[in-house]
Amino acid sequence: MNAKARPFLIDLHVHTTLFSFDSGLQPDDAVERAKAMGLSGICLTEHNAVWPRELARALSSRLEFPVFRGMEVSTDAGHVLVIGLDAHSSEMASVDRLRRIVESQGAAMVLAHPMREPAYPGPWSEVPSLFDGLEVMNADDSLHTRRVIGRIAADLGLVAVGGSDAHTAAAVGRCATAFDREIASEAELAAALRAGMARPVALEGQAAAKRPPR
Repeated sequence: MNAKARPFLIDLHVHTTLFSFDSGLQPDDAVERAKAMGLSGICLTEHNAVWPRELARALSSRLEFPVFRGMEVSTDAGHVLVIGLDAHSSEMASVDRLRRIVESQGAAMVLAHPMREPAYPGPWSEVPSLFDGLEVMNADDSLHTRRVIGRIAADLGLVAVGGSDAHTAAAVGRCATAFDREIASEAELAAALRAGMARPVALEGQAAAKRPPR
């Protein structure tokens, strides 16, 4: 009998100095920390910005590590992790409009830290029509909050994901998302999230980091 394959682990929530002005994390340091944490890849989710494709490819090639592009979009329904889009636009401030854009381009969107300000305004019954999943394990949330969001995701039938919400090197990889197969592109990452083929994992520490919410 073959041993069970190791999951493909991606930190789905990382901010760097290049496009997130509240971050002190250099891109090279983010990747090197991800390697040290045993991750399989890293997703750079800058605030309302997407890395240029060639720049992300160059970083990935130079450090020989999978680098995926995403963004954390500020919307009227809270912060949203989006995978599979090439640019940010002001119309994305409307979560309804963002949903239409995501669907038209085969992307995926996950409600980030739903209970942290700016918290999701509800009602929860509308979440499945807007989002492909919930960020159940955000490393800056308490264990109690993670459990509550996990129960909500299960009740709604939504995929649960994890991310570190890193703004420093030490924060990278505290939480991540596990996939049962290798993810080779952003299109594959978005498709796996839409299909619910992911699960959250906590990789280091049990207490939330003591820094102001982003």
